[in-house]
Amino acid sequence: MTPRPPFRDLEEVMERLERDLDTLYGPGQSHRWSDGALVRLDGDAVVFVVASPLDDDLIVNVRTYLARGLETVDGALGLHLARLNAETLFGAFSIDEDGDVCFDYSLLASAMNRDALRVAMRSVVHAAERHAAEILARWGGVSSLETLRRQMEAARSQDEDGEADDGSVGPN
Repeated sequence: MTPRPPFRDLEEVMERLERDLDTLYGPGQSHRWSDGALVRLDGDAVVFVVASPLDDDLIVNVRTYLARGLETVDGALGLHLARLNAETLFGAFSIDEDGDVCFDYSLLASAMNRDALRVAMRSVVHAAERHAAEILARWGGVSSLETLRRQMEAARSQDEDGEADDGSVGPN
C-alpha cells in the first residue's frame, strides 16, 4: 500500500473532514466553527475537530471540554487526570491555558481515514460521558454545552442591543 501524500492545504483537509463527518453522522450534523475547525454536538459533548499545520503535514485534533471555568485547578485535579491518562489507551486528558479540562485525540491528516476519525470522535465523546460529571462535581465549572448555550444567548442579546460579548467556547 502506497502511503497517502501529506496534505498541504488546510481547506482540502477541512472538506474531507466535512465529507467524512457527513458520512458518519448524516448531513448537517457538524458545522464550520472557523477556517480550521468544525463543531459537532453529541449528547452533552461539544466536540471540536481542528486541523492545523504540523511540519509538512496537518494534525487533526478532536477535542471536547469536560469542564470550563473551573473554580479550583489544583494538584488533586492534576493527579486525577494523570490517573485517567494512565488508564486511557488513546487520547489524553489535560488542563489548557485557561484552566479548562479537555480530552484530546490527535491524528495526522496524511494517515487519517474515516474509521480513524470515527474512533477519535467516539473516544472523545466517551471521555466526556464518563468523566465530565465527576470533574464538574468535584472541581466546579460548567459543561461545554452550557458554555455554548450561554454564548448563543449572549450573541442573541448582542444582536438585539448591539453590545459585544467576550465569552469564548471554541478551541483557543
